[in-house]
This record gives sequence, C-alpha cells and structure tokens, in this order.
Amino acid sequence: MGGNITLALSVRPRPDYSVSVSVQSIETLVDAHSKHLYSIAFFILKNPADAEDAVQETFLRVVQHRATLSEIEDIEAWLRNTVCTVSTSMIMRSFDLNQSREIRNFC
Repeated sequence: MGGNITLALSVRPRPDYSVSVSVQSIETLVDAHSKHLYSIAFFILKNPADAEDAVQETFLRVVQHRATLSEIEDIEAWLRNTVCTVSTSMIMRSFDLNQSREIRNFC
C-alpha cells in the first residue's frame, strides 16, 4: 500500500554574474533611476506595491544582464523600456488570472 515517491530535482547551473558591471555600478543605477522608474510603473499599474515589485524586477534584470550592460548605448532608455515591459506583463498576468477566475465561476 505504501508507495514510494521519488522526486527528481534538476539543478541548474547558476549564471556567472561576476563579470562586467560591479555591484557599486548597480547601486549607482538604483540610486539614480529608481524614483523615476517607480513613477513610470505606478502610472501604469496604479498600485504602490505593484509598482515597487516592477522596479525590483527591473533591477533584477539588470543583475541578470550585467555581463552585457556595457553594450547598451542608453541605459536609461533600457531601464524605462524594461520597467514598462515588466509593468504591462504584470497587468496581463493579472488580467489572465482574473479572466480565468471569472470563467471558472461562470461554469
């Protein structure tokens, strides 16, 4: 009766974020741009907590792309574009979730 359950865990190698952009450079980006990015995210999302999440996700993407950040000609434009993309994605996920709930409630 007692079945054995086996969990297969795959371990992904961690990306090497140690190249190109230093932690100090990222801190400088956060200090210089976070207020402006927050205002953009808040304008789109109309919710302070969601706007903060969007800005955090934007800077997480900075860390994830730090090896190639030096290739970006206009980092400010890249940050604005990224926060807009993140914010609109959050709206779409929320819309999809709400729509699926409405469909389940209807059926």
